[in-house]
Amino acid sequence: MVLTRNSFATAHDTQFWTQSILTAPLVKHKIPLRLYLEYQTRHSNSDSRKDLELLRPAIFYKLNAKFVFGLGFLSLRDFEFDELEKRIWQQIQYFDEISVFDVQLRLRLEQRFRQSNVGNEPDDSQVLNRLRFMLIAKTKQQFFGFKLFLMDELMIGLNASHSLNYPEINQGFDQNRFFLGFAYKINQTLSLDLSYIHNNILKGDGTTFVIDGGLANLVIEFI
Repeated sequence: MVLTRNSFATAHDTQFWTQSILTAPLVKHKIPLRLYLEYQTRHSNSDSRKDLELLRPAIFYKLNAKFVFGLGFLSLRDFEFDELEKRIWQQIQYFDEISVFDVQLRLRLEQRFRQSNVGNEPDDSQVLNRLRFMLIAKTKQQFFGFKLFLMDELMIGLNASHSLNYPEINQGFDQNRFFLGFAYKINQTLSLDLSYIHNNILKGDGTTFVIDGGLANLVIEFI
């Protein structure tokens, strides 16, 4: 979660996130490449924090049934369309089965270019690196058409602590996100996920900021 300097006026916030994901084959039945497009909005109930929107285009390469590699870009803006951050990211996904669960592991490395302290342009003078590790476990069995899932994502900052440009950036633990919800497959192309979010964020001064809320995620997948 990317927030501005005055964003931590309180230690707790309630937010609602919406997300739409579109995936489609790049060349159908020819090569294992897929296009990916994600659009996300984050709405806060606090006037001290901005509502945000994130756009993540990417391309995925499916090596086999277990491994998928991805390369993507992110633009993070507020609702006035001012860009707060841009990123380049690379990831590896691993898919498997454990007992009654379908399991996904995702490792993502981000290079973050945040808004400069002076002016409104992204500051390219320092690249902030962050590692993200996500675990997703979803039940194989459906319950009245729904599958239950839990998801946990740990984020680790890799830059030197107490950066002069970004003193709020952490080295080491940055934040942890926990999701608990259910997924419903509407048809072969559409599916809907609804989940609870609990997000613990370590601030640069060593205190913790907590977000509780909900996520609605619509996935459109073309085979």
